[in-house]
Amino acid sequence: MANHAFADLVGDEQVFFTEYFNKKPMLRKNAVPGDPRDILSLRKLDQLVNLEVIRPPYIKVNLKGDGVPEQGYSRNVVVQGQTITDTVDPEKIYELYRAGATVTWCSLNHIVPEMRDFTRVISEKMAVRTDTVAFLTPSAKKGYPPHHDPVDLFIVQLEGSKHWKLWNPPTPRLGNNAQYTLEGLGEPEIEVSLQPGDVLYLPYGTPHAATAEGSGSLHLSIMMRPRMWRDLLRELVAPHDRVLVESPGHPHLLRAVEAAGARPVPVPLGDAGWDLAAWARALRETAPRLACVTADFQQPTGLLMAEESRRALVALAAATGTTLLVDETLAELSLTRPGRVPLPCAAFDPGGTVVTVGSVAKSLWAGLRVGWIRATPWLVRALVARRTGADLAPPVLEQLVAHRLLGDAGTFADVLALQRERGRARRDVLVAALRRELPGWTFRTPDGGLALWAHAGGRSGHELAAVAQRHGVRLAAGSRFGQDTRLDGFLRLPHTQPPEIIEEAVRRIAPHGRGPL
Repeated sequence: MANHAFADLVGDEQVFFTEYFNKKPMLRKNAVPGDPRDILSLRKLDQLVNLEVIRPPYIKVNLKGDGVPEQGYSRNVVVQGQTITDTVDPEKIYELYRAGATVTWCSLNHIVPEMRDFTRVISEKMAVRTDTVAFLTPSAKKGYPPHHDPVDLFIVQLEGSKHWKLWNPPTPRLGNNAQYTLEGLGEPEIEVSLQPGDVLYLPYGTPHAATAEGSGSLHLSIMMRPRMWRDLLRELVAPHDRVLVESPGHPHLLRAVEAAGARPVPVPLGDAGWDLAAWARALRETAPRLACVTADFQQPTGLLMAEESRRALVALAAATGTTLLVDETLAELSLTRPGRVPLPCAAFDPGGTVVTVGSVAKSLWAGLRVGWIRATPWLVRALVARRTGADLAPPVLEQLVAHRLLGDAGTFADVLALQRERGRARRDVLVAALRRELPGWTFRTPDGGLALWAHAGGRSGHELAAVAQRHGVRLAAGSRFGQDTRLDGFLRLPHTQPPEIIEEAVRRIAPHGRGPL
């Protein structure tokens, strides 16, 4: 079996992370070296299904768009006088396949060593958990209607061929219940017949559809499951608990609260920031288990919470028995000239009310996916126990780089100064371009962070984002950051690109931002 590398899947890594990762799908022909069947083959699947020990949910069957009940392809077997229930019946699997069913093999990396070796190159590079699903589809059959997945995927064709259609992810990305039609999706971004060894990359939320060709198709989907807010939230809240969130607030946090089964309770932000009277009422009246804030350059507004407000909010949370989850990932990205910054919320917490999360991915380099949690010992132990059930740690190289940068005060200060200076210059370019090209838009110049929150002069942010995408500019509409309908009049405008790209982006959207859409 060939030794595989991450570059086999993506080619030039810098191009992948700059142009494709989390942005749009990518195709790589003949990407996998050697024989793809060394990773997984039909022969290997035949051996597995005939072992008589494979049980659902490791194998699932879909016929004509509907899942086949497990009892339709399983049976009981007797081993040494003991009955083993719900083992897969090979003959029933073959019969369903001949009838046109897609056979799905889930989490084969739990079973097949070659699969673990292959997926490890992704886990180590991306600092994520990986899971695999193998799809065996009969000729000319569509396994599933057009849909998207909530995680990033690599698709590897192993045997046979499959015709794929892929569309760019919509802006904003749609929820798990989104439905698509081929007519509604329009012309695909990529249309290709995958052959053995070909690879596709799909960012999360990418609509796609596929049809097997020839004698059938065997392909592998590798799902990247990053450490998410929900991993922490599952330790902090139970289903139906109330969670206070900022409005507007971070969309990933909002989705994570809902995914944990909790109920987000939005608390509006005013032009001046956090209304402590409103937070006090919400804490008293809704009895939340958790309250979430970004005190440093809040997403998406860029607001900075005053030190006295931090002290008061921590006291309010402690008095009501509410855990306060504080996101400090942007805390180092002050774009004002050097001066005293507010103390962190945890500085006012004597009793374990505050849980803090941080990362170097925003302050130092986006590719350095290393973060941390500061919390009580019991919570840290619980999170460690949850993590070791999936893997042990982020890649060692990334940890060493982060340790070197954080441990050397001089190096850390130099890198941070460079990032701040670059961020300040790019912010100023964006501010100047907006004032020149879109004088009817209103905004406050952010003191830090990576984006600007702009009111689009009475126009719909959702419609503007859709128009901007047709002109090659990706923007996030305000409606993505909360359920308040008034947010649709806003846009989040990042200033993370080089100055010439920022100016060109504003130039492209300006005619639509000041005139008819």
